[in-house]
Amino acid sequence: MKASRITVEAKIYEIISYLASYLKENRLNEENGQPINKTDLQALDELTHYMDEHYSFNITLQTLSTIACMSESKMKRLFKSVYNMSITEYIQRKRISVAEHMLIQTDLTIAEISRIVGYSNPSRLIEIFKRYYGFTPSKYRK
Repeated sequence: MKASRITVEAKIYEIISYLASYLKENRLNEENGQPINKTDLQALDELTHYMDEHYSFNITLQTLSTIACMSESKMKRLFKSVYNMSITEYIQRKRISVAEHMLIQTDLTIAEISRIVGYSNPSRLIEIFKRYYGFTPSKYRK
């Protein structure tokens, strides 16, 4: 039963990834209605890969801007245009997603999960988790 659930979740994530890639490839720059150039799309791909790998660390906009080889304002604008969310929200969603899986599959405390996903204060995890799911991590786990 648990293996089939994991398989279904993996397929769902695969479909979501495919749809996100498709939408990203067909996005227009909201400023001028022109397609976002491939170099900028590749830079955004590198950013998301970096954030997916380093979500538990304190990632600064300056670091991301350096990785993307573009100004912070351009990077934030293009990221929002492509992903329909801010960079901060992307990182929060990643952290909350990982926390959700840890709540289901481990017996770690909320404080331990909070530290693992990058929040030094468990109340921050609880606040953001509640914003996205409508209830606390403790209630979710039950």
